[in-house]
Amino acid sequence: MRIPFLVLLILLVQVTLVPVTPVHGETYTLYPDGSGDFLTIQAALDAALTGDVIRLWAGSYCGPGNRDLDFSGKGITLRCVAKPDVTFIDCEGAQGDRHRGIWFHSGENSEAIVSGITFRGGWMDKAPGTAGGAIRCEKGSSPQIIGCHFENNYSGYGGAIALLENSSPNISACIFRNNTARVEGGAIYCNSGSAPEIIGCTFYENTADLGGAVWILESNPVSITQSKFYRNVAHDDGGGLYRRNCSGDLTLAECAFWQNDATDGGGIALYNSGPTTVRSCTFKDNLASDDAGTLAGGGIACFGSSAVIVEQTIIAFNRGGGAISGGYVTVRCSDLYGNIGGDWTGVFADQIDSDGNFSVNPCFCPGLYGLELCANSYCLPGNHPWGCDEHVGWFGHGCAACDCFGPVPTEKQSMGDVRALYR
Repeated sequence: MRIPFLVLLILLVQVTLVPVTPVHGETYTLYPDGSGDFLTIQAALDAALTGDVIRLWAGSYCGPGNRDLDFSGKGITLRCVAKPDVTFIDCEGAQGDRHRGIWFHSGENSEAIVSGITFRGGWMDKAPGTAGGAIRCEKGSSPQIIGCHFENNYSGYGGAIALLENSSPNISACIFRNNTARVEGGAIYCNSGSAPEIIGCTFYENTADLGGAVWILESNPVSITQSKFYRNVAHDDGGGLYRRNCSGDLTLAECAFWQNDATDGGGIALYNSGPTTVRSCTFKDNLASDDAGTLAGGGIACFGSSAVIVEQTIIAFNRGGGAISGGYVTVRCSDLYGNIGGDWTGVFADQIDSDGNFSVNPCFCPGLYGLELCANSYCLPGNHPWGCDEHVGWFGHGCAACDCFGPVPTEKQSMGDVRALYR
């Protein structure tokens, strides 16, 4: 029987107008004892497709199939059900028995997500292919690593994470604690054109020969914002961060470096690298222990042709070799004060009286960390009389007025007038 043309047309229109329900990825749940949807994490990764979610119930995942994981280029989300404090991928690596958490090497993009997991016990060495104690990204692989913890991982390069061959992940809200690199990058090693974005991370008590927490070599633009570097140690240079032979820009914005330790560059060290911008940061109580005194730089050390722009930043109470040493230095609207070895010294000494710069006790709140500012700090907007009414440093008002200097001026004064308050 023939269907009249008009009826056929109506049917086609109705079919066309039927709403299409989007296909969502599958969600799989795994348990440490293997009783979930799959026996191991790798079995789930092998079966999953782009858009799928693998949820890890609280506990410790270890042994074959739960370490040395491979996403095989797929955009899968691997995340915890609870929180990283109770969800572990335990690599159980040791000398002679190398294991890490994840190896990204198939061009994974931002659809590949690792979230809310603690990686511990990764162990690699200095042999080729072993950089990255917990996670290794190479061949342009650029996943998202969100809210993860990395602790007690080891490698020759990148105790926790290694980024190689134009790999540029987003690393956000992560904590790196007690990771070790035998050579470079106690927490993160970044090389070969990689350009990560690091946001809201904490680097605590990581150790390496160079770059106690972060090492950056020959990389494209790198951005690190709202991150804390605390008590990291470089046996050589760059207690918190070391950057070498980079043509791309490095931006450090709203970061804190305190109680880091190195031979030169207690906070950060820069070697023959392109522009580095340090904006709205706080450097406090870092140590550069170079006994020769040839460079040091308790806050920042600039080797060779390195150029650094420091804006709205506090560099105070650092020990050894002055606030900033060497290189090409431009400072604007910043407070350099109380640094052993000098505050405004060397090639930028004359900048103290220009661009809103000053040298006054920043007036930190008392306490264990002491990074927030007393209500009467010259570094707070409205208290600053030298031509720059911006917030200086990262942390804001945290306590009542402190007895750390004379009253805040009510009109513009020269630095000579201010110094008289301390005599």
